[in-house]
Amino acid sequence: MKTFKLLFSIALIAAIFALVSCGEGGVAGSSTPGDVVKTAIENIANENYDAVLTVYVTKKGKELSKEEKNKVKAFLPSAKEDLDKNDGLKEVKIINETISEDGTTAVVKAQVIYGNGKKGRESSTKLINVDGKWRIRVN
Repeated sequence: MKTFKLLFSIALIAAIFALVSCGEGGVAGSSTPGDVVKTAIENIANENYDAVLTVYVTKKGKELSKEEKNKVKAFLPSAKEDLDKNDGLKEVKIINETISEDGTTAVVKAQVIYGNGKKGRESSTKLINVDGKWRIRVN
C-alpha cells in the first residue's frame, strides 16, 4: 500500500514522470479525468507500463525527457508488486472529480480496493487538459 501511495505522491510531486502520447494504450483517449486515473491504475495492474507512461506530463502539459520516462518505467513494477501482495486490483473507486471552471485542470480523488478487500489510502491526482485529452500532471 505504501508503494502504491508513493506512486501517486511521486506523480504529483516529483518531476520524473513522462510522456504525452497520441492515444496509444487506451488511456489517452479516456473521456474524463477519473477515467484517466482509473485506467492508469488498471494498466499498472496489467503490467501495461507503456500505456501508463502515455498520460504523464509536466505541470504545463509538456512531454518529459526520455530519461524521466525511463525513471518512471523503472518504478512501475514496484507499484505492481504492491498490488500483487494484496491479491491484485479489485477496483479503483473514484471518490471525487473536480474540473476547473475553465476546463483546463482537474483533481481526482481515488481509492484502490485490493483483491483481498483491503482499501488503499485515498489519493488526489492533478490532471491537465492537453489538446482535449486529460493527462496526469506532475508538480
